[in-house]
Amino acid sequence: MGYGVAGLGFLDRWDSGVGAQILVIPDQLATIKVLLSKLWRGFRVTTLDTKKISELVTYWVHSASEDLATAEDIIAKTSRYVSGLFFLHLSLEKILKALYVKLHSTHAPFTHNLLSLLEKNQIQPSESDLRIFSEINEFNLEARYPDEKFRLQQIATQQFTSRYLQETKRLSLWISEKLNS
Repeated sequence: MGYGVAGLGFLDRWDSGVGAQILVIPDQLATIKVLLSKLWRGFRVTTLDTKKISELVTYWVHSASEDLATAEDIIAKTSRYVSGLFFLHLSLEKILKALYVKLHSTHAPFTHNLLSLLEKNQIQPSESDLRIFSEINEFNLEARYPDEKFRLQQIATQQFTSRYLQETKRLSLWISEKLNS
């Protein structure tokens, strides 16, 4: 597994599955290749072409759309609101990763943190939208761990969850507009 070299290619460490994210200036690429090959056997740098970038963006957008549809189904057809909230988080995470791939011409970072993804994409939402992103960001953890999940179950009503569904749709549209511009 590896991480992207912004705008240049993809690092991949085949022997251990550990990657590193590095930002380099194009004229430093040859030096970076030499250093990496001396430090870690099995590292290589390959370029992400336009087709691959397009495929990755399409993957993240499609996956985000599926997760939003899953959240809608869960919220509308069950009372498993915590699961619905978790899928809302996933959908925003994935649309932000699509934007990252498009903007940086590299693989999306390995993070679930919406605030980190906003920062990496250099997006500055309004203060109220930032608060909503922050609240939805918590659903990632609260849906995974028993104590947090129990707390969230106490407040995750139909009305509570429906509000976040509408906010997620609105924020997804806002990010999609940036993606398509």
